[in-house]
Amino acid sequence: MSPKPFVIGISAIAGGGKTTLVKTLMQRLDNAISIQFDHYADDKTYPADTVAWLKSGADYNGFNTPKLAADLKSLCQNKSIISPVDGTPVVPAPIIIFEAPLGRAHTATGQFIDFLVFVDTPLEVGLARMVLRWFKNKDELAEQAKIVENYMHAYLEVFREVYLTMSTRVKPNSDLVLDGLLSPDALVEKVISTLPNFE
Repeated sequence: MSPKPFVIGISAIAGGGKTTLVKTLMQRLDNAISIQFDHYADDKTYPADTVAWLKSGADYNGFNTPKLAADLKSLCQNKSIISPVDGTPVVPAPIIIFEAPLGRAHTATGQFIDFLVFVDTPLEVGLARMVLRWFKNKDELAEQAKIVENYMHAYLEVFREVYLTMSTRVKPNSDLVLDGLLSPDALVEKVISTLPNFE
């Protein structure tokens, strides 16, 4: 029987560098697969009223991700899953890199994380990266400007507070906290050097 895959969770705020770190790790490792929280998110995933969720204590278990939890469980049992992105089979690997913004604070998915990395990125840097990301497509500037405007309103109303909760809910339960201003290569080196038998 194959040993249980080793699950590395990567957490950060929006624009904090999760996806870049996952991609860079995947380039360095030939015995890993990745799975992303966002690929499973739909209109039932997030708390219906974010302001009420924050006021009631910001319990991360209020996020609903049954399919993601089931797929993580299957992979940890060395069973294949079907990709939610393109419907192709995903075969288990010795290392699973899980883009996990909720970290271990979300019990349903966090229970599978063996090693949690928190990329500690300043809020203003994450915000700037998000805005720059939306304006990459210069052919749709008017549409992108509306997206940015809506996001800025939501950021001021609730998102900033949501991201701040990560410093008390996700960061303290992480195995490794990294400076989000480091380059992707430097971040990967720190992750790998923390796990001497990683490769």
